Amino acid sequence: MSLPIKPFSSEEVVEALAHTSIRKAPGFELISGKVLKELPKKAIILLTILYNSILRLSSYPLLWKFAQKS
Repeated sequence: MSLPIKPFSSEEVVEALAHTSIRKAPGFELISGKVLKELPKKAIILLTILYNSILRLSSYPLLWKFAQKS
């Protein structure tokens, strides 16, 4: 039996975005690090809701299950 995963807070999402490199190429979603760092508060709240919903439902986007070779 696994313990439930603690939901993300908006502050944790902000902290993760702060560590995002603006020099790396965007992933499949084509969102650059520079754009992520400049997201408004409402967008961060929506990302937090999205991430917590993904964890709660254990339903991950298919593209998140693949990696690209650099």
